[in-house]
Amino acid sequence: MPIDGRSAHQLDPHRFEMSFRHAAVLALVVWYLMLPPISPRGVDVSAPLSRWTIYKDYDSIHLCVEGETQLRERGEREPNLTPPLQFPPRQLEQFAAADCVASDDLRLKEK
Repeated sequence: MPIDGRSAHQLDPHRFEMSFRHAAVLALVVWYLMLPPISPRGVDVSAPLSRWTIYKDYDSIHLCVEGETQLRERGEREPNLTPPLQFPPRQLEQFAAADCVASDDLRLKEK
């Protein structure tokens, strides 16, 4: 199938190779919805990502952000359910501080 009106052999082979490599790398990235650690002083959003907890993983940033929104809404909504589901206040802060992080993010390896 022609790309941009040209056959594959007419395209710059380096351009195709880089695009293919880029696509392969993107396909390997998983997105983590992560929660910061809770310390005796509260939720520690300044802790290195290596200390955060992976709450759930997703195939795309879009799905991860959706999950992040749902988690925050869950923390806001559930105390009003009958019977009420009680979350400790620090866990609600933890839900509010959740963040999506790519699996290849170098900060996940920091100490």
